[in-house]
Amino acid sequence: MAEFKKGLVSVILPFYNCEEFMYRALSGLLNQSYKNIQIIILNDGSTDKTEEYFFKEYIDKFKSENFLVDYHYHTNVGLAKTFNIGLKHVKGEYLTWIDPDDFLDINAIKYKVDFLNKNKSYSFVRNNAKVVNENNIDKIVHVLKSNKNEFIFEDLLLERKMPLCAGNYLLRTDVFFKCLHNRNIIDKYRSQNWPSLLPIAYKNKCGYIDEVLNTIVIRNSSMSADSSYNEVMFRLSEHEVLLNDVLDYIGAYEYKNEVNKKYTSTKLIQAVKFNNKSDIIKYSKKGNNIKAKLSLLLYRLGISNLIWCKKNV
Repeated sequence: MAEFKKGLVSVILPFYNCEEFMYRALSGLLNQSYKNIQIIILNDGSTDKTEEYFFKEYIDKFKSENFLVDYHYHTNVGLAKTFNIGLKHVKGEYLTWIDPDDFLDINAIKYKVDFLNKNKSYSFVRNNAKVVNENNIDKIVHVLKSNKNEFIFEDLLLERKMPLCAGNYLLRTDVFFKCLHNRNIIDKYRSQNWPSLLPIAYKNKCGYIDEVLNTIVIRNSSMSADSSYNEVMFRLSEHEVLLNDVLDYIGAYEYKNEVNKKYTSTKLIQAVKFNNKSDIIKYSKKGNNIKAKLSLLLYRLGISNLIWCKKNV
């Protein structure tokens, strides 16, 4: 592990046009009780004044706290490709990444470093997160709690009480890079979380700190409650393909059938919600979980548009 600096935590922060809210992530990092941090800031071709804001308001503050600061600008290539650029600059024994509109609790990094230092058999560690709305970040909308499993690959893959949020995980860099091909995650898609966490979770133990150490901010512009049926189904299909590509990437072919069943059922649920009769027929032949069967039953009873159905199915 001589390649990585002992005790140093590398934090990847990719961004694109975030001048209005990136201060939250930057202030959260600056205020960490653990100070041995390399911050890798990746400007994915922003056209606003985020870069100017960072250098004016934060660069000197980070340097005064002895942070290692790596700032990189490149033409716009998307989040996952930007993340891969960041991986090339990682110097720390430990690695995490955050979104520019979220922020860490003051002890988020310290508690996870302490855990991994004391528990050598774990390759990474996670914590809980709270969800807030940008209009009132002091009011908790929801708490994302994990189960207590140590091997979390299936829970991540099938979304079984295992939050997959940037900022929630701290990884041993050497173990993580051994799980990747040439220090690259799959970068054909918009997400970096699934292609990063599934490879290390496949055969490695993950610790758990049962505390809220991360805040996820829901921005009004990112809310998708009014998405059309086609948009919802496109995202589901895209995500299904992403997961299958990751399974190919790590050789976990035995899980492909489970992914297929999960997304068949999920698409049936959405078809019922939107009352798309042709897709209801298509997916009802394959959907096999309780929630999907309940959706189909409600549809057949003619009550698929009731408020209860919309909220619970």
